[in-house]
Amino acid sequence: MKTLLPLVCVARLALAQTTDAEASTLLETPVINAVDEYGGLSATLTEPHCFGDVCLPAGAKVSATVVGKTVTLTRANSPAAFSALGARFAANSEFSVSNGQVAEGRLAAVLNIDGFQVTGPVVLRMGTKPELMEGTLKRPATFHGWSVPAGFTVTQRVPGEWAAEATPDAAPSAVMVRLKKEAGEPSRARAVREAELWRDFELVEPLRVGALTFAPGGWSFILMPDGQRLYSGTLAARIEAGALKVGGGVFVYWCERDGLQEAQGPQALDENPGVTARFTLDGFSFSAARVRVFRDGTSVAGHKGETCTAGALTGYELELARPSCECGVAGPGRRPNLKLDAKGRIIGASRTLREEVAAAAAPCQCNALPPGPSHP
Repeated sequence: MKTLLPLVCVARLALAQTTDAEASTLLETPVINAVDEYGGLSATLTEPHCFGDVCLPAGAKVSATVVGKTVTLTRANSPAAFSALGARFAANSEFSVSNGQVAEGRLAAVLNIDGFQVTGPVVLRMGTKPELMEGTLKRPATFHGWSVPAGFTVTQRVPGEWAAEATPDAAPSAVMVRLKKEAGEPSRARAVREAELWRDFELVEPLRVGALTFAPGGWSFILMPDGQRLYSGTLAARIEAGALKVGGGVFVYWCERDGLQEAQGPQALDENPGVTARFTLDGFSFSAARVRVFRDGTSVAGHKGETCTAGALTGYELELARPSCECGVAGPGRRPNLKLDAKGRIIGASRTLREEVAAAAAPCQCNALPPGPSHP
């Protein structure tokens, strides 16, 4: 009975038979150490050679695809600095080309391109006149209406989207400054990412938006289909949503017209959250991993499924913070979910919110667990 190798294995075995002489013919330059890879060919140049606008010295390790008479460079690593697309790239660093259109590598010298002076890692769109897609500023520059300091990376890889943010090379106190003030948006930031329907910022100072004050750190908004904005960020000061008071330090989703949609307590994703009380109902303060607001209107979905629900506030859902519980083989305790009406009264339970919070915060009753396997 014959054993048939998978077709991919047969193809790989056939490719592996390529000699240095055959590879030299395919790449149109003398090479050694030729290895056929699935979908490409790798080798080491023995003479200087240019693949289009990428000129490499002898000793450079290259990978390329060969289709008919067309050779397309995909990767290179050179023992010496080399020239490509009007720039000088560093020795002993990875240089790659994606789809014959986008080149990525580390610069050996400052590059002047599109009005910027950039250094370090760079991404260029290839063509008759290469364009900057991503680079770190050597000198300050103006970018999409912001004054951006040296040491910040500017990015414009996708049409209609752009970003700028600090790298470790930026001065610790360096910030971006908006050249023309925009209502309801920061004038200074450590990072900005913008598209048609959303904007993200790294705030360096508190930001007042309507009745809310957001703390420094991550802050963003999404433009909803009904024209309003959905803000998300960490509160710097207390707000009220019906009977619920939400304290500073809580991360919220807040719709411009419809108000609070969701609040996440500090360390909400941690199995052992802090005990600081961040929420208050009817004079009782408590901590919670998450609070969701119910409204009687319809929901308007935005970018990536975020929603703004209009209408009067009708109640809350609380996910109480519960400490980690390790008792032999017992895992972390579940966080109870409670539904409350608009006045903060629990729906479907006889206990009060104070009693539920106390029960959630109670230590594990390890002796109540069934016996498990013994451990040394």
